Amino acid sequence: MDILRITLTAAILALAATAEATPVDAVMDLMDSIDRNDGEMFLASLSDGLKQQIESAIEGIRTLAQQQPELALEMLLRIDTDLKLSDLEWYSNTQLVSIMLERVQLPSGDMISGENLSMSGRNAQVTISWYSGYSADFQLVWEQSSWKVNGSSILETVLRR
Repeated sequence: MDILRITLTAAILALAATAEATPVDAVMDLMDSIDRNDGEMFLASLSDGLKQQIESAIEGIRTLAQQQPELALEMLLRIDTDLKLSDLEWYSNTQLVSIMLERVQLPSGDMISGENLSMSGRNAQVTISWYSGYSADFQLVWEQSSWKVNGSSILETVLRR
């Protein structure tokens, strides 16, 4: 019986050590990816549906650049980056997202005054507040054994058109 108890305890501890992050941790990872302009980490923090929307939009701009370059250039200017039409051909989706993240300015993570979490089944809502009075809400979904960001006002800034 002691061997069974030791084995079960070891298994539980191993599972606990590899347990996925909380919704707040997932939001912090997303904000870190924005601070670092890390497109790969940013996309990995998003739900599959949201990631597909972003990648589809990028492919749409690439197609537009081939068919109507003037309109595609206007869209790039609206995104407020230094991208050129030729960049769309050479940069990967991850690199393009990294460039888009450069214009997003978040308050310092050191200045966070509070975190609020509410959960309902496979969904979570996280509110991050800063001492400056600024706050941001994030919607998350449990997907592929981890919390993924599914929406936020900060994402609207990144994805605005």
